[in-house]
Amino acid sequence: MTPMSKEKWLQSLPADELTGDEVELRQALLDFLSERMPPWQSLCIAMYSGFLLVLNLDIVVSTADRYAQTLGADEAFSGLVIALTPLFQGLIGIPLNYWMLQSGTSVKTLLILMASGSVAGNIVYALAGLMRSRYAILFARTLIGICQCQLGGPIYIAKAVGVKKRTKVMFVFSAVATFALTAAPLLSALLETFVTELRIENLVLDADTIPGWFMALTYYLFLLKVVFFFENPEKELLPDVSPSAEESQESMWTTGFFLCLSAGFVSTMTNSVAIVYFVKLAQHTWGWSVPDTALVLAALMAIVCFLSLVSSRLAKLVEDRRGLQLSTISAAGCSVLTFQFTPVWSVAAMGLTLAGLLFLLSSSSVVKNYAYALAPKIVPPQFKDRAGTLNMLALTFGRGVGAQVGVLLTSHTFAAFLLGTYLLLFACISVFGFGMRHSVPLCDTPEMSQRQQDTCRRSLRVPCAALDLKRPGKGKGGASAPLLNEVLRDPSISRLRAALLPYNVPLQEWLEARIGGEIEVRANQKGQQEMVRRSAEAEAEPEPEQEDVGEILDALPQDALTDEELELRESVLELVSSQAMSLHHVSQHPSVLTAKRKFLPDEVPLRDWIDRRIGGEVEVTEDDRVRSRTAATEEEPPAAPPAREGKGKGKAKAHNGDRAQGHASPTDQENFFLSLPAEKLTDAEEVLRDAILNFLEHWTAEECS
Repeated sequence: MTPMSKEKWLQSLPADELTGDEVELRQALLDFLSERMPPWQSLCIAMYSGFLLVLNLDIVVSTADRYAQTLGADEAFSGLVIALTPLFQGLIGIPLNYWMLQSGTSVKTLLILMASGSVAGNIVYALAGLMRSRYAILFARTLIGICQCQLGGPIYIAKAVGVKKRTKVMFVFSAVATFALTAAPLLSALLETFVTELRIENLVLDADTIPGWFMALTYYLFLLKVVFFFENPEKELLPDVSPSAEESQESMWTTGFFLCLSAGFVSTMTNSVAIVYFVKLAQHTWGWSVPDTALVLAALMAIVCFLSLVSSRLAKLVEDRRGLQLSTISAAGCSVLTFQFTPVWSVAAMGLTLAGLLFLLSSSSVVKNYAYALAPKIVPPQFKDRAGTLNMLALTFGRGVGAQVGVLLTSHTFAAFLLGTYLLLFACISVFGFGMRHSVPLCDTPEMSQRQQDTCRRSLRVPCAALDLKRPGKGKGGASAPLLNEVLRDPSISRLRAALLPYNVPLQEWLEARIGGEIEVRANQKGQQEMVRRSAEAEAEPEPEQEDVGEILDALPQDALTDEELELRESVLELVSSQAMSLHHVSQHPSVLTAKRKFLPDEVPLRDWIDRRIGGEVEVTEDDRVRSRTAATEEEPPAAPPAREGKGKGKAKAHNGDRAQGHASPTDQENFFLSLPAEKLTDAEEVLRDAILNFLEHWTAEECS
């Protein structure tokens, strides 16, 4: 094809709307982008990074106290060893990752640099025993915290995974990271047993230093995987039309956002407090060994992970703010079980404490899930990335503070501290929770061009037409329903339409002829075709008073037909010139509807106009058949199929991607509709009807979300 022919071909396309084929091609491209998945090797490495991050934090919990005491430190120092990693991860690590990515550093380069730092930090941690320096431990854990690549996995998923698959992939990423809470104490116990059974005990390798050597080797292998198998995500192909955070006059610092950050902080603080408290209680008070403590902690966290996954499925049944309230008060109630009710630790008392810790950790996990999900929803869209980063910082600081607080708490203060914390959080959510409303972006701000508005509407989960219901000055004719082209772009409807209808029969004609009593296509105030489901009142329209109909028809010229009447007469004669047709099908034929609405309201039956104005040429029989008086046919064909439960409305001309590249001849359309059963829909029609009704119901449900 020569350049000139390309230009002519582009000029031959409609300037104001896409053709049917263009709509289908555009939808195919958008579906491809929204459902794209990265190479599985890269995705697995990104998820593995989240697993290593949590593992590197918790694997030293069981041995940190003993390691600190070996180097001449106390319990508070051991808590600091655990707390330094998440604290410096929040203070320096996450801001550093964010700055590097914003400066153009690729995700692969970020992973390589951070993994190299983690290898070095774990080696220094393992060599602290040889150096006999407790400050070497602090330096090592600080370096590990700075090099924890907290943003690597989520940023890669956001850039490489299509929006339709992103939620599911992020759920898997969260589940993998949560599994590390179980793997950390389990690996700690196995490493302790390995060193003990082999009687390895020297200044370089012993039960206290082996977690450092193990994590250094693990991160080194991870580094090799990143170098040889990881691929950077492709650049975004869809434009970002949201106003920038700097240009926006809105603020994300609302009461609701502060509550989300507080809930996330408290939830991860609870996890660290409970884990450190349990290790100290088991080893110092109950007299358990390190392997026994680690194994019980692994079993405890495995059950917590399972309950967290189950609760995440049930969470969909509860509204986010209400779910955050319920999970907060539930955590407060579970903390009561961890009180030491007897002066002596009996088996029953230890069992009750373990059960309380189990339910407390499970409830705090649900609090974290709700807080993490709510934060991006209640801020303006241009702040979503920033809100996600701040939410991650709150979670990270919670882990660090909790590790230090857990060392300081005793069996008499642990339950009281958490009970008071969650009751205070519950009270704040109950009083100030009105600020946790979802932020819905608008697509028609004055700063946006028409092209940007159109792109925005296509990219939003909630069509902007739905927002018109909330704005003053919009009446029934406003954008209060989905446009016809929105319905036509739905993949399932497009597929079912292609399977049922011939290429030259528009979907709108099928709607009006077959299910016009349930669905109406009408023009809004802007002249755009929109689709609505008829209400029960619309389906039971009262019969028009005969006096009103007579007055309307009497107002027409008595000696001649008007130009509009001549157009309607031609449309009727064209349909019935060769064969009789049912009155209903003639009334609902697109050409008849278009011509009739130019001068008659819908309340005037077509039968009355035929009898009064062109009765000499066309007659309507007693069985509601329309035929030409000059027709020579003696045998009438069967009636065309009626519409379901009422009459359809709306102009019949195909708009916005409906199939009307060329208009079908009346004979072709008649043959198609005559092939359908008159009294019921076929199975294929039922499926298409249900798909359209489901689309309309889903669209209506999301307009208030």
